[in-house]
Amino acid sequence: METVQPLLLFENVRIDAELPSVTVGPVSTQDLVKWAAATSDYNPIHYDKDQAIAQGLPSVVTHGSFKFELLAAMITHWIGPQGQLKRLACRYRGIDVAGDTLTAAGRVTGKTEHNRSIDCEVWVMNQRGEKTVTGEATVMLQRDSS
Repeated sequence: METVQPLLLFENVRIDAELPSVTVGPVSTQDLVKWAAATSDYNPIHYDKDQAIAQGLPSVVTHGSFKFELLAAMITHWIGPQGQLKRLACRYRGIDVAGDTLTAAGRVTGKTEHNRSIDCEVWVMNQRGEKTVTGEATVMLQRDSS
């Protein structure tokens, strides 16, 4: 039976609050092959270890779009179906390879009353504590109608 997520309201969000993190992994080469097929990104550095090493990489590398989607999933799960993800931007700061465990996380950095928007700092971190993706997100939430 599916549990109903409580409605996240604008008034209940506090600046500096941590977003609930989402962790995946260890990410396998098979996961990366499936992602390559789903996104039509068949660059061999994402599934062929020999090709990746020949290009100076330590192993097959995780797609940037995989990590971006991990951020999007973390945020949309936090805000629930009534919230709106208005903006998500990120910068790729490092590589992650097959075998890494990735955690998407973030914190609230600001609130704007007139349009019910919440600004967040977001990132993806591997099990070594390296933030390989950093970014920002803006969401809109409902107000308490009582």
